[in-house]
Amino acid sequence: MSTSPTGDPYRGLWVQDTTFLFIRPEFTWGRDPFLKRPGFALNEEAEPSWSLSAVFFDGPESEAIVNGTRVRIGEEVLGRIVEDIGPNYVLLSKNDSVLELNLPTKDEGGGSIHLEEIEPSTGK
Repeated sequence: MSTSPTGDPYRGLWVQDTTFLFIRPEFTWGRDPFLKRPGFALNEEAEPSWSLSAVFFDGPESEAIVNGTRVRIGEEVLGRIVEDIGPNYVLLSKNDSVLELNLPTKDEGGGSIHLEEIEPSTGK
C-alpha cells in the first residue's frame, strides 16, 4: 500500500463530493411516488365530533341522545356501540377503545333536569 505525500493512505477516500445526495432528482414520469403530500395520512380515520344532548336514565331501559340520535344500550351510533348509559354519561366502544361522553355541566353552559315520579293521589 502506497502512502500519500502527507502520510495518510486514506486521504483520497475521505474527500469526496457528496452534494449529489442532497439534490432532488427530476423524474420523467412526474412527482416522486415516495414523497407524501401534505395532509395525507395512510389508514387514519377521522374521528367524528361527539355530543351528548340528553340522558333518560331508567336502569336497563335507559336511553340517550348522542349526536342527535336516540340510542339504547347495545345499539350503534357512527360506528361505535353503546356499552353503558349512566345518569350523566354514555360509554361508546369500538374495537379496544372506549369513549366516555358526559353531559355538559352548569359551568359549561348546560343544565340538568331532575325528574321525579309523584303519586297522583297524594301529590308527593
